[in-house]
Amino acid sequence: MERAMEQLNRLTRSLRRARTVELPDDNETAVYTLMPMVMADQHRSVSELLSNSKFDVNYAFGRVKRSLLHIAAKQKKCMSKLLEYSADVNICNNEGLTAIHWLAVNGRTELLHDLVQHVSDVDVEDAMGQTALHVACQNGHKTTVQCLLDSGADINRPNVSGATPLYFACSHGQRDTAQILLLRGAKYLPDKNGVTPLDLCVQGGYGETCEVLIQYHPRLFQTIIQMTQNEDLRENMLRQVLEHLSQQSENQYLKILTSLAEVATTNGHKLLSISSNYDAQMKSLLRIVRIFCHVFRIGPSSPSNGIDMGYNGNKTPRSQVFKPLELLWHSLDEWLVLIATELMKNKKDSTDITSILLKQKGQDQDGTSIPAFEPPGPGSYENLSTGTGESKPDALGGKQEASADCQDVISMTANRLSAVIQAFYMCCSCQMPPGMTSPRFIEFVCKHDEVLKCFVNR
Repeated sequence: MERAMEQLNRLTRSLRRARTVELPDDNETAVYTLMPMVMADQHRSVSELLSNSKFDVNYAFGRVKRSLLHIAAKQKKCMSKLLEYSADVNICNNEGLTAIHWLAVNGRTELLHDLVQHVSDVDVEDAMGQTALHVACQNGHKTTVQCLLDSGADINRPNVSGATPLYFACSHGQRDTAQILLLRGAKYLPDKNGVTPLDLCVQGGYGETCEVLIQYHPRLFQTIIQMTQNEDLRENMLRQVLEHLSQQSENQYLKILTSLAEVATTNGHKLLSISSNYDAQMKSLLRIVRIFCHVFRIGPSSPSNGIDMGYNGNKTPRSQVFKPLELLWHSLDEWLVLIATELMKNKKDSTDITSILLKQKGQDQDGTSIPAFEPPGPGSYENLSTGTGESKPDALGGKQEASADCQDVISMTANRLSAVIQAFYMCCSCQMPPGMTSPRFIEFVCKHDEVLKCFVNR
C-alpha cells in the first residue's frame, strides 16, 4: 500500500506539471493508484492515465474482488469515463453484486439512468438471487424503482428463498415502493416458507404498508383480523397496525371493531366447549378482547363524551360494535344460571360449592382434552321420583349421579367461565370513563352473586 501511495504522489505531481505519465504495468499497483482518484471523482486524471496505459479496467481486487466501476458507482463523471474505456457493467464481486446493485442500494437514480444503457441484463442477480429491484424496494428508493421497472426489470422476480421485490418492500415497511409495485401489477406471493408480504408488515407493525396491501387486495383485511388469534405475533405490533387502519375512516374503524367482536365471540364459545384446549383458547380470547378494547378507546370519538360512547344506553354506531359479543354474554349467563339452579336442586349451599371447586382446582389448566359437555336443558336432573313420593328404581343412585354430574360440571367449567367473565368485565370497562364501574357489570355481579363468590374463593 505504501508503494501505491508513493506512486500516486509521483503521478499527481507529474499530472500537475502536465507531463504525460503511465500507470505501472502491474494491475494490482495500478488499481490502487487509480482508486483514490476514482473515489474523489477526479475524472480528468483517471482519463489521462487510462489513455496511456494497458491497465485492465475490469481488474478485480481486494477481499470482495470488486472493480473500479463498483467504486465509481457513486461518482457520475468517473463512472462515465470508465464506461468509455469499456468497463464491464455486468462484472460481479464475490458477493454477486454489480455496479447496478450499488446504485440501487444507494438510490442514485441519476447515475442509474446512464448505467442501464450499458447493461445487458437489468435483472442480474447477486449470490442470494437478489436483483437491483429487490434492494431498491427494500431501501425505499422510489425513483430508482421506477427507473428499473421502466428499464424492464422483472417485477415478480423471486430470489433464492422465493422473496419477490414486493416482499422486500414489505419486510422494511416501505409503503411508497410497495404502492409503486402494486400499481405496476406486482403479484402478492409468499416466499418458499409460506411467509407473505402481509405477515412481514404485521410483524413489523407497518400499518401504512398494510393499508396499501389492503387497498389492492381487500381480502387481506380479514386475514389481519384472524391474525389476532396467532400467539406467535407480538400483540403490540398488531395493535399498532390496527390503530393505523382504524384511523383512516369511521367506517373502517367500525368494521375493524365489529370483526374483532365476531372473532372474540367465536373464540369465547370454543372456550366454553369442554373439548377445547383451555389454556390456548383462554389466551386467545383475552388477547383478542384486549386488542378490541384498545382499538375501541383510541377511536374517533372522545372517551369523555358519554353520548358518543353509549354510556347511557344510547344505541350509537360506536356502541353497536359490541352487538356480536351479546351471543357470548348470553351463553355465559345461561351457564351461570344453570350451575346455580342445579346446585339449588341438589341442596348445595355456597360452602358446598366452594369445596367442589377447590377439590379439583386447576383441572382445566393442564390442557388435557376432555369430552365435550353441552349445558343440559330444563329438567335434565328431574324425574328422579314418582308423583306419589315413591322412588323410582335406582332413585337414590340417580340422585347421587346427578350430584356427581353437577360437581363435574362446576369443576370443568369454573376456569373457563372465569375467563369469559374477565373478557366481559374488560368490554364493560372500556365503555366507561377511567375510574367508573360499568352499571351493567354491577348488575351482572348482583344477579350471579352466589356462584361468583365461589369462583372468587378459588
